[in-house]
Formats: sequence, structure tokens, C-alpha cells
Amino acid sequence: MLTKEKIDAYIAFFDDDKQSFYKTADEYIKYNKTVDMFIKDCYNSNIMDTEYMSKLEGYIEKGIDLKSLIETADTYILKAILTFYIRGERFSEGMIANAIDKKIFVTILKKLN
Repeated sequence: MLTKEKIDAYIAFFDDDKQSFYKTADEYIKYNKTVDMFIKDCYNSNIMDTEYMSKLEGYIEKGIDLKSLIETADTYILKAILTFYIRGERFSEGMIANAIDKKIFVTILKKLN
């Protein structure tokens, strides 16, 4: 469950540039245990959007960068973007690392907070 306290803690975590979020070993990405816990908390909360692709399809087709969309997005699009990166890891390893590097998770969490 993503409580306000957990969201605040994840914001502090993802906002820390000194933090080691993941490492690459044998061509695979191993995420920090806090990243793994964040993903688990997202799956166990109402933040994940099962219809995320239909909400983002038009933006993706037009080549709109999802990070730039975050600034003006409503809660539904924010959840869809978050889900896109988390679920995307199943299909393309490194999607979560990419989201961390681009500060997508922390930006979304700040807007949702």
C-alpha cells in the first residue's frame, strides 16, 4: 500500500542523486531493494492502471515524450505513465532504470502527493 508516508519516503529516495538505484551484472539489471519495494507497493495499491496503453497510445504514436507530459497531466495520465514504465520492464529490461534516470518516478510521485 502506498501511504502518504511511503510516498514521501520514496520521493526522498528517488530524489537522492547519491543513491545507487541499480547495477548491471552479467547484462542484467539488479535493482536496489527499495526500488523493488516501490514496485511491489505500486502493484499492491490503486496506483497501477490496467488501461494504461489505451490512455497513452495517442501520445506515443505522436512521439510525445512522456516525461514532458507529466507536467500538465492529470492523475489518470500520471498513473498510466507510472504503469507504463513499471509494466514495461517485463517486455524491455531497463524501463525502470530509464524512468529512474529520467526522474520520472520522483516527478510523478511529487505531483500525486
